[in-house]
Amino acid sequence: MNEKIAELLHSPISENRELGRVLQKEEELKRRRHLHILRVIQAQYPEVIVSGSTALYLHGIRLSRFNSTRGDVISDLDIIIPYYILFESNDYITYEREQSRSRSNDYDYGMTVSLRTSGTSGISSGNIANLDVRIDNKQAYEYIEMDDFRYKVSLIEDIVAAKIKYIREGTPDKRQKHKQDVYEILGKVTIPTEVEREKYIWEGS
Repeated sequence: MNEKIAELLHSPISENRELGRVLQKEEELKRRRHLHILRVIQAQYPEVIVSGSTALYLHGIRLSRFNSTRGDVISDLDIIIPYYILFESNDYITYEREQSRSRSNDYDYGMTVSLRTSGTSGISSGNIANLDVRIDNKQAYEYIEMDDFRYKVSLIEDIVAAKIKYIREGTPDKRQKHKQDVYEILGKVTIPTEVEREKYIWEGS
């Protein structure tokens, strides 16, 4: 995506009609990754590290499932904190603890976060996100700057390692999603079926 934008910027003005559409699509991806909510959380709590698919997006990886228009592909925010934090609501953001355990086995608990934008009396669906929270005081991170904000992001190798773990230990639907992600990150297009995989192993043995 970034290469496409750069190409359009250096092309003649007459060929730049697509640039607006590309930039608009990228802004929509940022919103679907909940970056507008994440930056408020990290500004309030600098200890928070973002992981998961939103971290992959910040690392510059655009998975094909990011482009889906289905509502259920708008991912949760996976965050890691070094110690327990009491997330406190204010006039701009509301935190609500959901349960003692999150939907993900690797995470300690879940929350719902709601962001109230300036000049609005209510909260739109685009300003609500589910948080999966994990406590880990050994999590490595780096800073990635985007739109004049420095995000605290877990290392890409740690994200890939977690996805490989989910492929081996997760439910069938989760295994498929994470397997597809890993294949895309590695530059592969399709996932071999189990029959193809067994045939390959048998012929190579």
